[in-house]
Amino acid sequence: MAGFTPAQSIATKSIVSIQANAEPVSSVLDRLARATGATFSYNPDQIESTRTVTFRFTNMPLGSIISSLFPEDKFGIRYSGKQIVIYRRAENMIHEEFVSAPVLQQNKENSIPDTVFIVQTQLQKDTLRLTDTVTRFDTVYIMRTIMREAPVSTGDIFSDQSRLSESQNGVLLWTCGITATTDFAMPHFRPVSASEALVTAYRENYSGGAFSGGLAFDLLAGYKSWIFRSGIGYTTLASRLDYLKTDISGGYFRHDTLDAYYAIAAGDTTWFYVTDSTYLPVDAHSYRIESMLRHHYIEIPVEVRYTWPLGRGLVFAGGGFSVSFATGNKGWLITDSSQGVVSASSADFSPVVLSGIIGTGMLWPLNRAIILEGGFRYKTQLNQVIRNFPVEIRYSALGIKVGITFRF
Repeated sequence: MAGFTPAQSIATKSIVSIQANAEPVSSVLDRLARATGATFSYNPDQIESTRTVTFRFTNMPLGSIISSLFPEDKFGIRYSGKQIVIYRRAENMIHEEFVSAPVLQQNKENSIPDTVFIVQTQLQKDTLRLTDTVTRFDTVYIMRTIMREAPVSTGDIFSDQSRLSESQNGVLLWTCGITATTDFAMPHFRPVSASEALVTAYRENYSGGAFSGGLAFDLLAGYKSWIFRSGIGYTTLASRLDYLKTDISGGYFRHDTLDAYYAIAAGDTTWFYVTDSTYLPVDAHSYRIESMLRHHYIEIPVEVRYTWPLGRGLVFAGGGFSVSFATGNKGWLITDSSQGVVSASSADFSPVVLSGIIGTGMLWPLNRAIILEGGFRYKTQLNQVIRNFPVEIRYSALGIKVGITFRF
């Protein structure tokens, strides 16, 4: 077989399963490089990199796949470790024309310029004059003309830049990444067994705007235009408490009995009381509580996204749900008790909270291995945060999500 030597066995023994449908040869070689770790070197014009191929290979050696794509009667293949060089044989080379620069002639008053600038060059040297043992050289650039079936396009110029749409070819693609989310959380309150005054106190004294968010490790599987996402992360939802409580006593007359006696007349007993009234002045004590009510969770999301190509990247929209396991709560809760508030650690918090998720964003490749992600996410809790509590508390959060993803 053309180009195969014993030194080639390391690169060609890699077993690969791959399929393509009207896909450019250059894209197929990129996928083979990612799958095997091999490095391909070639001239795009010589191998006709824009030529499309359709095939399906299952558990075949890399060398057999390359031989099928590049027949030995037209192409040669050389191997050096994991470096694979593909070239067109001399008898099949594309016609080239060379335009030589004019030759300088001695004893001529006005010499002809001897330098021609072109896009692709070959370097040649010719001797102009020899004096004793000193040789002077002149550099001549020769234009190289290659006949192409199609004009040069931006696809040829930027062929080294990856497009995420190239991976939407029916092959399952796994990626992993790290994402961070900054949320604007807003608490919502409804009465369960509480008075309307207590619910109003919650609505007036708790507010959103406290820092919320989280960090997650993601695992994604892409198939055609769909992306399935899961993983595990740590998240915090918080609200701000600004509560002013005033205890008032006094403000009334206290009646005291100083003495009591009775008299008996005609068989009747009559009681007489001596009393005194004392006015108790108003005594008011106020105290203010400013703190954060925080809820901490370990979260496992499950999402489905649909993608559309945009430039070199992808735009996505999707939704799903998350299962959050409570790991701790810190802050104060308003009650009807005389103390006014109780510690959140004493409440019966739900150990598992379900949330619905929707979001949109964009994926953009930095290179063939690293992808940036950015977008917006809205999350709302589907069950209450605290069990057996007179006020039902739930959170919703609108956030900005950014991350980085790595291709396997």
